[in-house]
Amino acid sequence: MSNLSTIRSSIKAALVINVTTYDSNIDEAIRSAIRLLQRKRYWFLQTTGTVTLLAGESSVSAPADFAMADKFYLIDGNYRKTHGSGFDFLEYDRFSAEYRRDATVAVGTPIACALRNTTIHFSHAPSANKSVIVDYYKKDTTLPTADEDISVWFGDEGYDLCRVTAQFIYEKEFLQGQPDPAVTITYQRRLDQDHERYERGSY
Repeated sequence: MSNLSTIRSSIKAALVINVTTYDSNIDEAIRSAIRLLQRKRYWFLQTTGTVTLLAGESSVSAPADFAMADKFYLIDGNYRKTHGSGFDFLEYDRFSAEYRRDATVAVGTPIACALRNTTIHFSHAPSANKSVIVDYYKKDTTLPTADEDISVWFGDEGYDLCRVTAQFIYEKEFLQGQPDPAVTITYQRRLDQDHERYERGSY
């Protein structure tokens, strides 16, 4: 996997920058690109984690590198329940209307959950600890600052889109230029097509 120094060098080479004077600005553009891209849903960002809902509690924090949810699975004895089979993942407004009307949360096995920011809320507070498997799209827990630092976007799959997005931001914000957005759009379309092929099992 590439690191911050690698992607910075690529941008400098493309812009024919041979001095280190602007390195900090380029690094900030790279971090801005990562922040912009971290809401994307691509196959190489998919991962799985497990959280524990403690007895008597009705919410738990999502994993530290959580960006967006895909699916939730409640482990209930020998059963793994998910949306449509006893443990629904709802929009928060609907969830709140159905399960947060009373001042206290009912005790029992959760039958639904919802996300609000990075907190997972549950319909019921269990009487014993419950494990919840979370399929989600990950993000960086910290953004790269040192030369050797890496990012989920610095791997083979996301590198080019991150690089051209960072270069676009640097040219526009720090050089006050008018870079062509078509380049960034082209790389995003390529990644979108790769994702579609992955979803079909032909990547």
